Amino acid sequence: MMWRYGVAGVAIGMLAGCAGVVTVSNIYQVKPYSQSLVQHVAAPGEVAVEVAGNAFADPPADYREEIAASLSLPGWLPPARLTTRPSERARASQRIVLAFNPERVLGDEALCGRIGEVAFAAYPGRTRVQVAMCAGDRLVASVRAEVPAAAGPGDPAFDDFLDQVMLNLLPPREPFLPPTPCAGAPGC
Repeated sequence: MMWRYGVAGVAIGMLAGCAGVVTVSNIYQVKPYSQSLVQHVAAPGEVAVEVAGNAFADPPADYREEIAASLSLPGWLPPARLTTRPSERARASQRIVLAFNPERVLGDEALCGRIGEVAFAAYPGRTRVQVAMCAGDRLVASVRAEVPAAAGPGDPAFDDFLDQVMLNLLPPREPFLPPTPCAGAPGC
């Protein structure tokens, strides 16, 4: 019987020591942040994304759009393309901001209003990100996370990391709302 506890302890130790461990911390959401708000932002079929800093040691030319394209919304939200080049129909003032490897922890103003003034640094072997849902220059929700460095966009471990970040950034499904009441409705 005791050998089971030993095997379980070894397994937990091995999992804790895995190189691919994602650390998500400091999840913050303001009170009116809800599934309804994100449905409103996604209803036009596009969500604006701003990517600052560098997630990779040797980034490809258009890595910002590749990162945005690899993001996805959960199934209970309207289907939408996440892009750094939104069309006129997107609600561009309401956007998702990703700041990779900032030199210091960023406050609300820097994430949503002054991202162009932020200093970025390299963290050998690690990628740090602060992600925010912004309404204009106001922070609505944010998440900080860290993962072992990835080779580039399309790295399955990096895509899994972004999925975990998005699930922590976005509000959970509200049980009494239909999954996508606005999906495909013009002007919703």
